Amino acid sequence: MKIRLMGTAEQNKEFIQVLKTVPEITITSESKPYSNRGSTIHERVYLEIEIKTVYHPAEVVEAVLNFMDKRISN
Repeated sequence: MKIRLMGTAEQNKEFIQVLKTVPEITITSESKPYSNRGSTIHERVYLEIEIKTVYHPAEVVEAVLNFMDKRISN
């Protein structure tokens, strides 16, 4: 699966770190940051991920959100 992240450098780095801790996901490729046109604070990062145990994109999003909720709660 290919994913494009758009956010500040800090947001993108933090989200990538969260993805790396989700057991169902392996990041197989991560691009360098690219500046967004018309924005001085936002950038794009392109990821390719392998999904180990979930198969539908909505399940991937749900797995990431559930993991983030658990992280925030602790």
